[in-house]
Amino acid sequence: MSLVVIIFSTAILGLLAYFIKRGSVTSRNIYAVLTSIGFLMFPFVIPDTFRLSFIVGFFSLVQSVLQLIALILLFKSDSRTWYKQKKLEK
Repeated sequence: MSLVVIIFSTAILGLLAYFIKRGSVTSRNIYAVLTSIGFLMFPFVIPDTFRLSFIVGFFSLVQSVLQLIALILLFKSDSRTWYKQKKLEK
């Protein structure tokens, strides 16, 4: 069951990534909110995930780290400049 959740959430993240790449500030903000909610729940969920399956827990941990890195990169000054340029191109 938790593997299905991981696949579903990865699909949503992929869809958000597509729209973020196209320059959607709304998608960037939705991503930031969803990632923040996920990190609030992370300490409560990850022990159970590892208890159920080491592989699923490992991939959940890797996915969370990658999401945090992506979130940081999305709000760096270079990224904000890129979003401004994308907005002017439209």
